[in-house]
Amino acid sequence: MAENDPKTKAKGLRLSAQRVDGLISRIEAALPYVNEAATQELKLCDTETEATIKAESLDAENLRAGEPLLPGTGDLAWKTLFDAARSFSVGSAYPSEAFPHVCSGAKCLLCQQPLNQDAANRMQRFDEFLKQETAKLAMVKRQQRAIADQKLAKASLAFGLEEALIEELKQLDPTVLQCVQDFEKQVETRRTWLRASLNNTHDWDNPSPLDCDPLESLKEIVKTLLDQARDLEDAGDENQRKVLEVERAELRARFSLSARSEAVQDLVRRMKIKAALIKCKDDLKTKAISDKAKEFASQ
Repeated sequence: MAENDPKTKAKGLRLSAQRVDGLISRIEAALPYVNEAATQELKLCDTETEATIKAESLDAENLRAGEPLLPGTGDLAWKTLFDAARSFSVGSAYPSEAFPHVCSGAKCLLCQQPLNQDAANRMQRFDEFLKQETAKLAMVKRQQRAIADQKLAKASLAFGLEEALIEELKQLDPTVLQCVQDFEKQVETRRTWLRASLNNTHDWDNPSPLDCDPLESLKEIVKTLLDQARDLEDAGDENQRKVLEVERAELRARFSLSARSEAVQDLVRRMKIKAALIKCKDDLKTKAISDKAKEFASQ
């Protein structure tokens, strides 16, 4: 009511609400990457991947048990080497032959010496090993885990707390500002922990905390700003302004009266007593009785 230009003030409040609402949207966009649901999903992905890797390692041990082979044969580095040999064979060395090409005259793809029968048999055995479901599943799970890690690494989790927004929040509620800043750090720390669990520790028992979520407080700030804006917009309307002025005058009168309510109530009580006494005084007059007595006497 005291604003010289309430509509301009209301517009400013709505813009402020929009900026805070934008911050809310950025926080809500970041949370699905690091919240409890995301943590459980990544944990499941990692657990399944590790299980298939262990099964794959067991198969590799069985592969090496059949004959003396180099340490690590059947493991990931060896598979990478074998897959590279496959690509070289079908793409360049023997493009018209199925892999592995072990017929007469075929050469080792690495040392390029002629393959003897033992080497040819070993190549076919290695190829059969890689065609097993365990090896295929392990490869798929590794890829899924790598994709999940890349997605998390590339995710934009920053809240976009520019200096102007920081100053604005400081004016609106410094406690909420501190909560937002702390929560942004917690979100980034959670991402670091998730990636470490995926790639190194595989330990999911002690997640970093996310315990100062400011969303509800920010939403309350937005609601307050919009309520204030609506009040100012109503005050800017001439008809509504008159209604509000009447309401304000009534509220002021009630407030002024409230300070003297006991005195007023005491005055009302005394006035009621006075009125009752006056009525009693009228009832005590004897003229009517005397007149009635004279009337009886004259009969």
